[in-house]
Amino acid sequence: MFSLSNLCLRAVFIGCILGSIPACNELPTDLGSDIIPGTDSIFSLASDSAGGLLTSKGTHTERQPLYNTPYLLFGKTKDTEARLFIEFINYPAVKDPSEWDVVESSLEMYPQRYCLGDTTSSTFQVRGYNITQSWSSQITWDSVWAADGSTPYYNAAGTPVCDAVGTVTHTDSVVRIPFNNDETKRWLVVGADSARRKQELFGIVLLCPTVSSIRQFRNFDGSVQKMLLRVVTKHRDSTSPDTLFLMSSVAGFVNSPAASENEMVIQGARVHSTQFGINVNGVPEHSVVVGATFRVSLNMAQSVVGNEGPDEILELRYTPANGRQLRFQTRITSANEYVFPNISAIIQHLRANGGSGTIELLPADSYVTWRTNRLVLHSLTDPEGGKPKLTILYTVPTMLR
Repeated sequence: MFSLSNLCLRAVFIGCILGSIPACNELPTDLGSDIIPGTDSIFSLASDSAGGLLTSKGTHTERQPLYNTPYLLFGKTKDTEARLFIEFINYPAVKDPSEWDVVESSLEMYPQRYCLGDTTSSTFQVRGYNITQSWSSQITWDSVWAADGSTPYYNAAGTPVCDAVGTVTHTDSVVRIPFNNDETKRWLVVGADSARRKQELFGIVLLCPTVSSIRQFRNFDGSVQKMLLRVVTKHRDSTSPDTLFLMSSVAGFVNSPAASENEMVIQGARVHSTQFGINVNGVPEHSVVVGATFRVSLNMAQSVVGNEGPDEILELRYTPANGRQLRFQTRITSANEYVFPNISAIIQHLRANGGSGTIELLPADSYVTWRTNRLVLHSLTDPEGGKPKLTILYTVPTMLR
């Protein structure tokens, strides 16, 4: 007699042998005789059969604010660019401006190991302009720059507040980008007056005018900010200078090409994600799902990755219309595949709610904002070896056949 306890024992045994069951490229079929005489058989339904489990929905783009994150991206490659907005926030009280001068002013930047583009270059160029209007923490690339590159936030035809080249010696070494001393003095004078500060100072934009690489920079080390404006002042009656540091609020922006039609792209900072439609109505009504695996493969010829290789971790996400989001993460294999070995919960939810839905693949954890590798997946129309594949294993209780 069929019982819940028998089914549980079978499920445990089935879980032990799932790794040894070959994929099935045909319509749902019995994989053989009963696993143990008198018990249920396991059946397989795969997306590369005529079952039609997967339908590609392509790339989804969602601009996300990159504000005061621990790490930031800056630079430019042939088709991707990373820019910064920086607003200095802790202006000190100052004495009579006629009594002192700024003798040195520089932004301290701490390059990290990650680099996209020309990874052999040890230099990066920085050009900055005053921002001419206020901005919020929710600002994104498309809210600053129009499609033609124009913007009301600054005047690139004006005089830069900095125009310099930074040289990287090693990871986390400080690189000081010099700023115009007279302009820095103006910031200090205006910034000391709270009323004027709100009306006149909105920060600076940093651009990379040359095509080379995009680098990762440290903004915070725990709760301590690293990207500071270092200002050296000297009283005209003094022989020794004074040094002060201005903290800042920083927004990052990354832009890269949109995905072409039917191209499946996953990219952090931009952010690109890939969506798939799933229809599980081909699974028999009275069956019990005992396993489900989803597999995708990188098209390395089309992907653009940094010096640390493709994203180590990828996330699969299913968001039902009503209910709690399901999330799964997996690591890349040596074959440049991402295999999610047990997503049965998604399949079971779909079966209980109409049989169809959408899953999404996107960067995981720090890869969402701190890196901008452009991962291109093999599509459903690519050669057999690289196609995305969903495989569902199920059993039908003998009493219900």
